[in-house]
Amino acid sequence: MYSLDMHNPKGHGKPGSVSDLNDHGSPCTETDIIRLAKHTNATITTHAGPNGTHTLLSKYIPNAKNTVILITGGDHRPYCLDSNNYPAGYLLPGNTIHFWAAHNINVILIIPSYIMDWSWSVRMKNRSKVFKDSNRMIRFKKNKNIPPHVGVFNSLLMFKEDIDSILCGIPTEQKAWLVGHCSSADFLARYADMETLKKPHGLIMWNPLWLGWQGAEQKETYFQTQPSCHLLVVQHKQDTAISTSEERARHIIDHYHFNKKLEILDGGTNYGLPCFSLGYHGFKDIEDQLVKVTANFINNTSN
Repeated sequence: MYSLDMHNPKGHGKPGSVSDLNDHGSPCTETDIIRLAKHTNATITTHAGPNGTHTLLSKYIPNAKNTVILITGGDHRPYCLDSNNYPAGYLLPGNTIHFWAAHNINVILIIPSYIMDWSWSVRMKNRSKVFKDSNRMIRFKKNKNIPPHVGVFNSLLMFKEDIDSILCGIPTEQKAWLVGHCSSADFLARYADMETLKKPHGLIMWNPLWLGWQGAEQKETYFQTQPSCHLLVVQHKQDTAISTSEERARHIIDHYHFNKKLEILDGGTNYGLPCFSLGYHGFKDIEDQLVKVTANFINNTSN
């Protein structure tokens, strides 16, 4: 078992506290990333985007037709507990890299060069306002040729533009799928709503975060537009993290008007606080099932 102090666990604070939202272990160091690449026989490269040069951990399969691009939840940095111990020592999604090859799917894990402040998600309770303001900021940046305002929209637009550039680098014969967990699934919804240089073939959301949820009578939808890309939502039935639930997942799917599917998983190991990825929130010990249902959707949709 992991040597965590359960009186002061990695997801420090009491369950449900704000501090529990973002803490997923320790951010991977450069040494941790090198070890992860060795564990998985992956390649480390860099990608120069408009707002930063990001590290990409990639594993390519000959003649694969699909590529998944993994975006970590929290502040979008990969986390680990013990980088000598793969996959157990790494947290979602870094601990899934070795599963994709069995399904003939390429995988790219993004290690951002800047921290995506997790708190921008907290400010997304009014989703229509975020949609309106983020598009206003895009037009403002285009017209004024100056950096956008600091804060939530700065983080959102910076990462949006850099994801754009990564997608544009995927060969045209490849179908690109963006995969987000928790807050990065929330980011994918915002990304799909905005003007982008290249649309992904599909979006994959694992335990998607939805703050500002008002229950089954929720009038506002997860997407502010109707993106024309495939959507898979995978929800852990027992996930008790803040602002993720089966009810939310079903609402997302029910109000999406393109090809879509909802998968509910169960079981695994639950350890640490609710938003800590060593538990149900991180699909701990059922990562193979998580990748399998995701890969099945991707491969069936691509045929």
